[in-house]
Amino acid sequence: MNIYLAGAISKYIEQGKFDDCVKWRQDLKHKLEALGYKCFDPCENFDKNLGYSHSAIVRQNMFYVNKCDILVVNIEYLKESPGTLFEMTMAYLQHKPIIAFGDYEIIDEVPHLYEMVSQCCDDINEAIKYIVNMYGQLV
Repeated sequence: MNIYLAGAISKYIEQGKFDDCVKWRQDLKHKLEALGYKCFDPCENFDKNLGYSHSAIVRQNMFYVNKCDILVVNIEYLKESPGTLFEMTMAYLQHKPIIAFGDYEIIDEVPHLYEMVSQCCDDINEAIKYIVNMYGQLV
């Protein structure tokens, strides 16, 4: 089973906290891969991909959203992350589960997000538990 790790990147970079957006992805990827899942992390090779066109980056995101079975979203800075909203919309239109974690007040406030997100979790450990319980039978 393939899982796409979505969430803000640019906002972290603007704040000089790129390591923070990498850390949660690496932690989640390590835990999920130990359970037999495959993960796509858009931060992997991020520095090498910066030289490519915006269109190329969007098409890469589309490629991996199309290949994934589940989208896991860190909703921190979601309002400031059009790329994450794009990925979520793609996954939703393909009827793929979207599992969000973090302070999910924004999900409850915005009807479109509320409709897209299958499950809100407090943190990555709760998200992992949900994925294993709900989608772990065929791994």
